Amino acid sequence: MVDIKPFHGEDSPNENPQDFLKAFNRVMRENPNITSDAEKIEVFDDYLAGGSAVEEWYNSLPASKHYRWDKFREAFKTRWPPIQCTMKMMQDYKKELLELELAEDSIGTIKMKSGVQAWTHVIWAEEALSLAKLAKI
Repeated sequence: MVDIKPFHGEDSPNENPQDFLKAFNRVMRENPNITSDAEKIEVFDDYLAGGSAVEEWYNSLPASKHYRWDKFREAFKTRWPPIQCTMKMMQDYKKELLELELAEDSIGTIKMKSGVQAWTHVIWAEEALSLAKLAKI
């Protein structure tokens, strides 16, 4: 089962409301015992941090929002709208590439990358190549 940290809803940089909603939906799909929208909405409360902004919001919702998941989700997304991601442009990748450094004392050392051990100079070269491709160089 997916483990979800309680949602606070207080604009924390470590908390994404849309990711929380998606994780909650995954948990609900894994639980065949929850069959109605009203049950799903009732269980939602269990994933909210006590005394938090989102718990206050949940408790203040009109009863009509507690019966249909689509209306509830719409109210949630209105209160915590999706965050628009900033897309990097080619010049951003070029700047990153120009600033990418390989410290001399790190050459010949090993560090973890994507869960495996790799030489630092190989990691650096792969990162440089990736940035060059993104910068269309």
